[in-house]
Amino acid sequence: MVDAIVYDLLKQLASITTQQAKEEIKLIVGVDQEVQELKGQARNHPGGAGRCRGRTSEAACCETLVSSAQRRILRDG
Repeated sequence: MVDAIVYDLLKQLASITTQQAKEEIKLIVGVDQEVQELKGQARNHPGGAGRCRGRTSEAACCETLVSSAQRRILRDG
């Protein structure tokens, strides 16, 4: 009887752990995709890192890109 209870508990724990691992992987993939998008924006953005030198600080360029990403996150939910 105890063996059956322990087996069921371990089975549930394994299921929960698997689900959490899948969610973590989705988050990591999402972050990687967002980083790639930001890199592309940095290259193409009028205030992007490639075009900022001499006119604006790198920090200002990053702030512009982060601000843009935050607006997109709020918009897309």
